[in-house]
This record gives sequence, C-alpha cells and structure tokens, in this order.
Amino acid sequence: MMRISSFIKKPFAFLWLPLLLLMPYLIFAIRGGMPQYLPTYLVVIYPLLAFSTWFLMRPSSRNFFEQKNRLIIVIGTACFFIAALKFGYALNPGAQAPEAFNFHHELIDVMHGGFFTHPTELRTEFAIHFSPVLFLLVPFFKLFPHPIIIFAVGSFMMSLAIPAAWRFLKIKWSPSSAALLAFGIALYPSLLSLHRDFSPVRFAPLAIILLLTAYREKRIFLFCLSITFCWMVKETLLLAVIMMGVIALFERRNFRWVIFPSLIGAGLFILTNNFLLPWFAHTPQMTSTIASQFGYWGRTATQVLVGFANDPVSVFKALFRLNNLAYLFKLCHPVLFLLPFGSPIILAALPEFLVNTMAGYNPSLIDPTRPGPWTSLVGHYSATIGTIVWLSATEFFAPKKNDGSLNEKENEEWYRAVILFLAVLSSVIYPTNAESL
Repeated sequence: MMRISSFIKKPFAFLWLPLLLLMPYLIFAIRGGMPQYLPTYLVVIYPLLAFSTWFLMRPSSRNFFEQKNRLIIVIGTACFFIAALKFGYALNPGAQAPEAFNFHHELIDVMHGGFFTHPTELRTEFAIHFSPVLFLLVPFFKLFPHPIIIFAVGSFMMSLAIPAAWRFLKIKWSPSSAALLAFGIALYPSLLSLHRDFSPVRFAPLAIILLLTAYREKRIFLFCLSITFCWMVKETLLLAVIMMGVIALFERRNFRWVIFPSLIGAGLFILTNNFLLPWFAHTPQMTSTIASQFGYWGRTATQVLVGFANDPVSVFKALFRLNNLAYLFKLCHPVLFLLPFGSPIILAALPEFLVNTMAGYNPSLIDPTRPGPWTSLVGHYSATIGTIVWLSATEFFAPKKNDGSLNEKENEEWYRAVILFLAVLSSVIYPTNAESL
C-alpha cells in the first residue's frame, strides 16, 4: 500500500487537487440552484491550493513549523482575530445582518433596564434560547455601546478556538503538524461563515474543543467546567454533552465517564427546555423553538418524541431528502468524506445533525425538497457539528505511533497534515453567497 508521503511527492501530485473542486458541482446539482459564479470561485481557489501545496512541501516551511510552532499559533491567532473582526464589521457596520441586528438591539435594551428583549418577537432572548454568555458582552457594551463590540467579542472567542484546537491536536500529532491543522478549524466552512453575522454560537467551537480535550486527557474538573460552558453558550450544546457518555461506553471507559456526562447533560437539557425556556416565554410546558422546528410532530419535546414514534414514515421522509444528502457531502468535503467516521467522537455530532436534517419538515406547508436554513453552512446551525467533524477527522487521520522509522513517521505525519489542510482549504466555497442561492 503506497504511503501518502510517497504519493504527494510524485510529479502528478498537483493533478489530484481538482478532484476536491468537483464536489461543489455534485452538491449543488443534488440540491438544485447552481450558483452563477461557482466556476469563478473555483478558478480562484485552485491556484490557492496549488500555491499552498508548493509552499507547505518546501523543507524550509516544514522546518519553520517545527521550530516556531508556538509562535505560529500566537501570530496566526492574532492575525485571524484582526481579519475576522474587519471582515465581519465591514459586512455589518450598522449591525444589519439578521442575528447581529437582534443582539445589538437586545444589548441596547439591557442598557435601558430591559432584559435582552428581542426586537421583533418582543420578548426576552431567553425565551428563545438559553445563552447566558450574552452577559459577557454587557460590560464591554456599557463602555462602548457600538455594534463593533459584539463582533470584537465574537471574533475573539472564535480566535481562541485555534490555540484550543492546537492543544487537542497535540494529543495525537506533533506540535508542528498540530499547528498547521489548528488553523483548519478556522477554515472549516460552517465556522468560517460565523463571521458574516453574530450569534452566541461563536463561543461554541471553544466550548466543544475544551470538552473533548478534557475527555481525552481525563481531566474531570476541566470536563465539568466545559459542560457548564457548553450549557452557558446554548442549550443545544448539551446534546453533544449527552453523547460523551455514549462515546465513553463505546471506548470502554469506566462507569464514571459513561454515566456522569449523560445524566448531567440530559438533566440540564430537560431543565432548560421544559422549565427555564417556558418560564421566560410565559408558555408553560412549551418552547417556541421546538414548535417552530418540529411543529409537524408536536409543540413540546415530549410531544415531538411521541410523534416520532407514532409516525416513523414521516421521520424517514424527513431524514432521507436529497437536500440532506447534499448537506452531508458539504460537511464531509473538508475532511475527505470518510475520515470523521473513524473516530468515536463523531457520535457527539449525531443529535444536532439529526435536528438539522429533520427541522422544518412540514410537507403540507413547505416543499420538502427546498433547502432550509438548518442545512446551510451559512449561519450558525452547523458550527457545533463542523467543530466535531474536524476534530474527529484529524484524530482518525493521525498516523500510528509505531508506523515505520522515526524519519518516515515524521514525513508521513506532515504529508497527512498537508492533505487534510488542503481539503478544508478547498471547501471555503460554501460560506460564500453561492451557498445562499
């Protein structure tokens, strides 16, 4: 079996790069609505891929990553923060993007003695989603009540995902390869698109990375803090926390790791959805979010689950739509399609993936073939999934520790990192306006 290091050094190595760019055509052919400017985007991306391959394969580049990986992470994170802030604010100087508009006005409401009143629904944000991290923005907004504050805090939290990913990746990769792959988390399409708008989900990548790092390093105190952080970001992140117990069972961890996250995650999820959100919404036993996304089956979490059981045919129809196949391809394109399924931590993404693929199903009102916001990589619905998919793929693709001599292992590892980085770089088409057409 030919090693990756042998393949990528062949003269025809550049020829495989266009294969990464054929997938958008297949995806948009399945989904419908071929973007007018897609060929232009791909023509621009290919030289970027070719240059990146040439640059990363140079011995001097690799030596620099080996010797200065910590400096690369620090400078790269700072540059990413500046670029993300400038890009996000340039698109929204008046916070006109839908979510940024809402949260900006909610903060203004807090300044006037309110409690995060949603500007269009005219009720508190906590009746829609439970996101106490919003309180972190309040002191900064008091000092400087301007829309740039929400983008600055959001971009800062997104930037922190890079060094956090580096920490996680170093469990199985060398510091140099981990440094390269850490920037992949920032380029993954569903995370890259977060800079177009603002949402508390900008905190989610950092929360999920800390959760998985604590799990892999078996640090129970950090694990507890990470669970709390996930809950504070958004109640939907608790679905990933619940699945940590399933992952622990799959990996034959001791009973504590199996029971603890599942019980805590499920308890907090039930508390939030059945009591906290309805209390803020003044609608006992019902949350508008569940009703709007799964109204075909019920208006509460319990009703929806019963609806699933009573009408499995509709569940099957909702899941196996062509648009969902395109969604799966989009999620897997940045990680060479099969890689994320090699690590058990991919199970943490399963609940939100099922939520996104089933949300909005109501064939009597909405054409089932029409792409919905939940399966678009533009927006925040797939940010948590993208974080888990990327980390799962990098974990599985890491070379085995006893694979060949030391020099061969180092070469193999670096080439694997380069290929995975090129794969995610080739997928930056999806957060462009092509996705929304």
